[in-house]
Amino acid sequence: MQELFGDQVCGRRILYCHKRRVNTSPILVGVSEKLISYFREHPETMRVLCIAKVLGDASFLADGTTGSGEKFKREFHLATGVEYVVYKNDTWDVMPCAKQLVEFEHEANLHPAEAPDGTAIPLPDRLPPSNSQMHNHQPSLDEDVASLARSDSMDSNAYLLPARASYSAPPTLLGPCSPKGVGPNIARALSDNHFTLLSSPDCHKYSHLASGATADVEEMREAPDPLQARKRKDRHGKLVVTLGAVAMVTVAAGLCMLLALSSWDWQQWLRPQAISVCNPASQPLVTKKPLRSWQLGPSWQKACKRKNYRPGLPVFEGTEDRNWCWTAYKDKCHGHLKDHYTWADYQDMAAKEDRCPKRHDERFTPLKHPDRCDIVEHGRSRNWTAKERATASKWFRETVKVYVLNLPTDTSRWKMISRRMKELNIPIERICGVDMRVDKALKNAQDSGWIPASWNFTNAQSVAYSKKQNMGSILGTLGCASAHFKAQAKIIEDGFPLGIVLEDDSWVEDDFVERLWSLALDELPCDWEVTALLSRCPYGQCVSTHLARIQPDANEPAWACRHGVNWGMHGMLYRTASLARVQKHWKNTVFDEGRPHCLDVDVALASISDRVGFYAVPSVQDPGFLRETDHRSARWDINMAGTTTTRRPQKTAQGVRHPRSLIRNLPVLPHSCANYGCSKTVRPQNACQCNPECKSHGNCCYDSERCHTA
Repeated sequence: MQELFGDQVCGRRILYCHKRRVNTSPILVGVSEKLISYFREHPETMRVLCIAKVLGDASFLADGTTGSGEKFKREFHLATGVEYVVYKNDTWDVMPCAKQLVEFEHEANLHPAEAPDGTAIPLPDRLPPSNSQMHNHQPSLDEDVASLARSDSMDSNAYLLPARASYSAPPTLLGPCSPKGVGPNIARALSDNHFTLLSSPDCHKYSHLASGATADVEEMREAPDPLQARKRKDRHGKLVVTLGAVAMVTVAAGLCMLLALSSWDWQQWLRPQAISVCNPASQPLVTKKPLRSWQLGPSWQKACKRKNYRPGLPVFEGTEDRNWCWTAYKDKCHGHLKDHYTWADYQDMAAKEDRCPKRHDERFTPLKHPDRCDIVEHGRSRNWTAKERATASKWFRETVKVYVLNLPTDTSRWKMISRRMKELNIPIERICGVDMRVDKALKNAQDSGWIPASWNFTNAQSVAYSKKQNMGSILGTLGCASAHFKAQAKIIEDGFPLGIVLEDDSWVEDDFVERLWSLALDELPCDWEVTALLSRCPYGQCVSTHLARIQPDANEPAWACRHGVNWGMHGMLYRTASLARVQKHWKNTVFDEGRPHCLDVDVALASISDRVGFYAVPSVQDPGFLRETDHRSARWDINMAGTTTTRRPQKTAQGVRHPRSLIRNLPVLPHSCANYGCSKTVRPQNACQCNPECKSHGNCCYDSERCHTA
């Protein structure tokens, strides 16, 4: 303002500019989940509001058109449990607009619609003047008014306003003069297509109307008196005579700025920008039922069982009709976890040993359409331009937060990965892992919500030791699952659009940021919720160059959690808006006491991939996004430390383990009666109990039977 009209504007009163813009779009008001549900049931409403499709329980994809006719798409993510107003914005961009009701009430006023005869139709009772009254009214829709959509079962938390209801923007306060130039509030007001700029009595009124536009109704909240107007005119004349050419240059510069701003979407600048985390053009893949499996004839099934089933082993429930050809095929992948072989290579390896059919006899592709993503060369880096690197870096900073899981005792691993991430200028946050060997670790995890409070370790461990499951100790596996849910809770708490969880034995590639940016914006469909950046033995269907849609393996039984494919949690990408929903399904599966194989979080996630949007980057791609270092598996070491398979005294870090500590061939665990000793009363300091009353309370140690029979 000072640059445009001179120093006289400083220290003067600021007036208000009120502009009324009529929008005849239908307006929907309701809780976010109810609005989305209403959209699903009323596609005609979506078309009118330019909503392309519903993406989730509280999000949708918008179809937009700029003033120049260019088409674009944009995602809207609504907070759950919050009341929103959804309507079509028809200024420079024509697109849906979703605002929280509280925000909308401060920005706009609703006016009655007009009937065909010109009389005003009152607003429905469901729309109160304040948010607190929203819950005290029921919807009221007049058939003559609600010309857009009608429903006999309108939910009380989602309703329509009259189709021709209008609203107007409130007065915009123009900021005071500043020697630094035009303030942000003024800049926002200037950038509208139709505006009137009003300032102090010493500033001139300057009006601009875009070509073909019609003038809006403008009102003065406070007008200067005639004497002040004459003084302003005299001073302005003196200023023009004195400054001459300088004033002309200043005005010309102002005109250029106004013309430039008039073609800019200032409302888009004012509203929060949606950050792109997917490619709307990528078509989501829906998992069809029944789930896919390797269909082989009886002769092949018998031949594979004869080759792969070890004689003398008991036949357990659920294994009578197991596909032993697939077992041999899959075992080859398990034997080359850090290599970069295709599924075709693994079938050839197994067929060479006569353990499964050759490809020309019975070909099976665990990844459908392997020519799309089951290719080694697809993991190679590309030559990124300087502009791409800058764009990727900016997107990553604004969108992604990286977390690293690390046990407090593994300082060497932490030093390695923190040094690597510092080299790449990627900030990380350390999430301390969960070591179930530590006293009260299980209780702390349950109190924190990482493990359900109702989950019984004793029952799960007992099932894991059964001949059917044949698992051994689950201490390390349980700690690994707890740590990943702990990291996910931090992602939700911090609220970045995307969160990445790395395990501390991961080594990310030099162009990790650029790869992730390209994967998200070019390849990931908008239904994705979780993406594994390194997936071993992936099972599903290739959907793009670097991406597979993971699906459950129907070749394996559900009681074993369809174990054996989609291994690896080294680099997990989460969509924060969907993470709570995914966790609900995920935790229910992981902490199923009757299926301890599901404690492997990667296995559990793959088993529910028909219910969540799970994608993965196949590990065949070399080098890919990241690789696993040569450190030992902490999970495996902790499991092995909790398992004893011999009756001989065994040396440990703590000394000699006596054979009497073994009860019915069950291994010694830190939380066991072998360590605690039997007792007649409860010991609150112990994680499990060895007293006669523990059965009634459901907190017995797994080997407490000796205490009950002693």
